[in-house]
Amino acid sequence: MTSVLATKQKAWMVFFIGTADGLLMKLAVDRNFKPTCPEILYRESEKRKVFPKIHLDQVDQNHVYLQLKNKIERVPVSRCSTHRNVRACLSAQDPLCVWCVSEDSCTFEDYCTDSEWLSIPDEAQQEMISHRVVKVSSGMVKVLIQTHLTVQQKVQSNFTCEFSSNSSQICRQQGLSAQFPQCTCILIDTLLTDGNQLLLTDQSNVIT
Repeated sequence: MTSVLATKQKAWMVFFIGTADGLLMKLAVDRNFKPTCPEILYRESEKRKVFPKIHLDQVDQNHVYLQLKNKIERVPVSRCSTHRNVRACLSAQDPLCVWCVSEDSCTFEDYCTDSEWLSIPDEAQQEMISHRVVKVSSGMVKVLIQTHLTVQQKVQSNFTCEFSSNSSQICRQQGLSAQFPQCTCILIDTLLTDGNQLLLTDQSNVIT
């Protein structure tokens, strides 16, 4: 390791690390100091070392500049656009990328023109969605679905849930609610089975 640049993105710290053999690596660490998998952003063909200073682009902050023996490279801080759908975008665990609803693409937050976006939460999560089943005092069974995402305010207001099975509705009419980031379903007469499906939707995206 020959150089380090640290930046902050919401509750995350993002480290850019230059090496003696010409690599630029990125490592994101959540608020509990849990790291994501490191990523190689740049590889120098002749393996020349990265000089001690790495600079963040002060205009858009979406690029860094690193100096090698006889050149300066401008490198994007992330490859958001390589993720082709919302699941791939958020599963990458990159705090610098958001899923832009109107553009239907993975990009930087300031590139999302209408500011409707979804991104990963403040803590590293293995899954975007988790669930648990509890028995309430009346003897009925309640299913609680939690989504682990950070979303822009307008996307929160469009948050809905749909519980369905192969044959009929499975939630009691008064037992279904959705308020970001949680959905609740009180089952009519059966637990969820493998044939059932959960849909979390906003106006233009579906996460299954």
